[in-house]
Amino acid sequence: MDASGDSIREPAGAEPPPLPESLPAQARPWGFWSSLGWLVLTYFGISLVVGVLILLCGFSPEPLNGDSLTAGGLLSSVLVVVALAGCIRLRRGWTVRDYSAINATRISTIILWIAALLSWSALFDFIQMLTGRPVVPEVMVQSYNSASIKPLLFLYVIFGAPIVEEFALRGFLFRGWAQSRIGPWAAMVLISILFAVLHVQYDLVNIAFTGSVGMILALARYKTGSLLPCVFMHAAINLVASLQLLYVVWQAETVPNV
Repeated sequence: MDASGDSIREPAGAEPPPLPESLPAQARPWGFWSSLGWLVLTYFGISLVVGVLILLCGFSPEPLNGDSLTAGGLLSSVLVVVALAGCIRLRRGWTVRDYSAINATRISTIILWIAALLSWSALFDFIQMLTGRPVVPEVMVQSYNSASIKPLLFLYVIFGAPIVEEFALRGFLFRGWAQSRIGPWAAMVLISILFAVLHVQYDLVNIAFTGSVGMILALARYKTGSLLPCVFMHAAINLVASLQLLYVVWQAETVPNV
């Protein structure tokens, strides 16, 4: 009815306006056990299969051999990311980007988190030197010396490992565990412990340090709401470790018996 009181008639044959679509309920991620199950099936399953393929191709059975580590690591990284992305797509209502929190983050924020992680790493290295322990673990030197194509080894260490480990742990696993009954803080602790266990090639001191690094990475993921700072932080600390390795190798070659 208009202002004059006359009713307004719809044109003949006109269709009524469409009803507003109801918003879908918030999609739930994979639960605690299903997240862990998918991770074990993909991350560890693929690593096992790739390990067998590496042996069949004639690579050294020694897991810390540089060539075996490079070939197996690069292949596993690609396959694990693809497989976990497929697991995410199985969960209705989620995209890989949203599930893994691949969100835009300010460069200044990323730099601050990198600085925090490298500061902690520098403090740990200083303590190592004070106590007479080597800054660079011997297993890293062994892998480097046994690698035929050393740039590919560094490609895996600086790029491949950070991407797959962050995507799997603080991307896929954190989403499911943080929104489960245990909550984000317990998820951060458990994932950091798992991150440390994955680096069993080191001694107990360095494994503990790796766990502390994992906790800082988890804090960055939780506080920023993005996986990107974690990837850049992980790549940065691996880059520093690689530079330290090169220095130790150069020093050993230049000044024997050092």
